[in-house]
Amino acid sequence: MKNLKQFVFSFGLIIISTLTNGQEKKALAEQLGYPRDAKLLIVHMDDMGMSHSVNMAVMAAFKKNSKFSGSIMVPCPWFLEIAEFAKNHPELDIGIHATLTSEWKYFKWGGVLPVNEIPSLLAKEGYFYPTNEDVGKNAHRDEAEKEIRAQIEKAIAFGVMPTHIDTHMGSIGKVPEGSKIMSELTKEYISVPEISMDGGFALKPETAATVPWNEAYKKFIESMKPGLYKMIVHMGYDNDEMQAVTIWDRPPDNPNHAQKNWGSAWRQKDFDYLTSEEFKNLLKKNNVHLVTYKEINKLFSGNK
Repeated sequence: MKNLKQFVFSFGLIIISTLTNGQEKKALAEQLGYPRDAKLLIVHMDDMGMSHSVNMAVMAAFKKNSKFSGSIMVPCPWFLEIAEFAKNHPELDIGIHATLTSEWKYFKWGGVLPVNEIPSLLAKEGYFYPTNEDVGKNAHRDEAEKEIRAQIEKAIAFGVMPTHIDTHMGSIGKVPEGSKIMSELTKEYISVPEISMDGGFALKPETAATVPWNEAYKKFIESMKPGLYKMIVHMGYDNDEMQAVTIWDRPPDNPNHAQKNWGSAWRQKDFDYLTSEEFKNLLKKNNVHLVTYKEINKLFSGNK
C-alpha cells in the first residue's frame, strides 16, 4: 500500500494522514475487535518525566484507566522516576516524547548527548532553546537526529520499551527533514508502520478561554466519525512545584504565551476531567472506544 504522509506538528501532536480506501481504515477497528464503523481514540498524555507533579498525575491516571497512552521526555529532571514506572508496567502504552526545546523560564534541561556533540541545538547557557522558532533558526539536521536517537537509546537502557515516538511542542517539524527523521526512527525502533490517523485534537488556550473545560472535549468527542483519532492532554497537579515550573520563557515580542498556557492549573483541569466519570460516560454515550499504540502495533507485528 502506498502512503502519502503529511506530518502536522502542534505541541507534540503528530497527525499522519494516509491515502487509503475506506475499507482499509475500517479494517483496523475490526482487527482490534470492534465493529467496522467504530470510533477509536488514543488519549495521549504528553510530558511524562517533566516534573514530579506530572509523573504523579500520569501514574494516577494510568491507574484510573490503563488504556490511556503517554510519552516520556527523556532529557528532563524527573526521567528516572517515570522510567522506573514504565519498566515496572510494561503492559502500559508508553512512548518517547522526542524533546528539542526547554520552554520554561527557570526549569531547564539540555540534551542527553554532550554539549560539544549538539551545539546547534543549545542556547548559550547550554540548555535547549525555549521556542520552536529558535530551533528552526539554529538546529542542524544531523545533530537533531543524533540527539533524538540518544534519547530513545537512553530510555531503552533504563528499561522502557517504547510503543511509539512523538515530538514535544512539534519542534522536530522546524528541523530540516524533520518528518523524515521521525519516520526513519519510528521504523527503526518501533518496527511497525506509522499509524494512520483520521483526525486529532489538542485543547488550545484560545479554546479554553472561551468555553468550559469539559465542553471543549465534549465537542470534539461528539464530532468524531468512524475512524482512528488522537487526543493530546497535559496532566499534572496544581501544586507548588508545578506552579514554580510552569513559568514560560518567551521572547518579549511574544506576550500571548501566558504562564497559564499548558501550566499548572491547566494540567490539573486536564487530570480532573480526563479521569472523571463524566468523561468516561461521554465516551460510552458516543460509542467511542479507547485504543493504544501497543494494541495497534501488535496487529502489524503479528504478536497477538
